Amino acid sequence: MIGVVGCQVLGTGLGFAAVAMTGQILPQDIIVTYAPGGIAIVIGLIFAFLAPWSTDITANTPPLIDILMATLRLRWRTAVVVAAVIGFFAAPWWAVGKAADYTNYMTAWAGNYGILLGPIAGVMIASFWINRKKTLDVQKLYTYGPSGYWYAGGWGTAAFLAMILTWVVCYIIAAGANIAVGLDAFSTATGSFMAFIGPVPFPGSVTWYPATVFSFLFTWWLQKAMKQ
Repeated sequence: MIGVVGCQVLGTGLGFAAVAMTGQILPQDIIVTYAPGGIAIVIGLIFAFLAPWSTDITANTPPLIDILMATLRLRWRTAVVVAAVIGFFAAPWWAVGKAADYTNYMTAWAGNYGILLGPIAGVMIASFWINRKKTLDVQKLYTYGPSGYWYAGGWGTAAFLAMILTWVVCYIIAAGANIAVGLDAFSTATGSFMAFIGPVPFPGSVTWYPATVFSFLFTWWLQKAMKQ
């Protein structure tokens, strides 16, 4: 909770504060424009270059690293380096010319990702830590039948309802926030998930945190009401 959630909240807050104060989105632009001198610029750019690598080792590349270790029998350290090189060439530097477009797209995609999957944390906390009020039996999570966490015929109806209600509430809030700041109602409140996929709602701000809170409250209430 401290290492992941706490640091994530702190990092997000610092990032938004930096963007609000400088008007720049990319860390590299902030460093080059506002660093007090040449040495600070070099140090800042080194950290900006290494930060994605250190983050990806624990957050994004483990599947690729596991595949390399399993198929090519590479050691962990070697697999990490190979995965980093693959990732480097998978996003070639000629794309920097459209960096702002990619950044806006990935920010919007991440916002949807947070709304859709973030509530899972709230469901788990409310279900296992609050409503059950006892130590979580990890083995029961993988046990088929009533001897495990079975709920109603194998379906946690309250949890699914909590997820759906959370999605609805968060997208309403996100759409309202986008319209409120005077942005185009179609391109921001509905947005587009690339031209070949078509329009989908795109939130305009960080919604992972309120989504988790909403799902927690909905799960806590629905499980008690439905006796699950």
